[in-house]
Amino acid sequence: MNRKERKGRGGEVLPAIAEPEQKVPRRLRVEGEIFAHMAQAVLGLEDPRLTSVTVTRVQMTDDLRLARIYVHVAGLEGDADLPRQRVILRGLSSAGNRLRRALGSTLDLRYVPDLRFFYDTGVDHARRIDVLLAQIKDGSS
Repeated sequence: MNRKERKGRGGEVLPAIAEPEQKVPRRLRVEGEIFAHMAQAVLGLEDPRLTSVTVTRVQMTDDLRLARIYVHVAGLEGDADLPRQRVILRGLSSAGNRLRRALGSTLDLRYVPDLRFFYDTGVDHARRIDVLLAQIKDGSS
């Protein structure tokens, strides 16, 4: 019986992900490293368009050639601030080469990934859901 077919307590087969020797996929490790670096690097930018920008998540392609970096700015409210979001994304894109060079000097990768910046609307959606749930709770009391 090989490692992936090892029986658990109730006789069920343990999934491979439950194996303690299982390693985290490389893409996820690189995402974590890029996230940590980008969070610090974006804070260090001196562009006035980029004040209070926060990196919320990073997604890499499987070949590690492209990094999608999602950002959010506290105080912006979804569709009402689309022009401000565009200004922020343009500012990040213009600083992209600088950020990419800094990333290349810290990561041990054969190719430094291209950086694409996106505004993360998930935070706005979560905030809106919290407001709606609070309204429902207040209305039902």
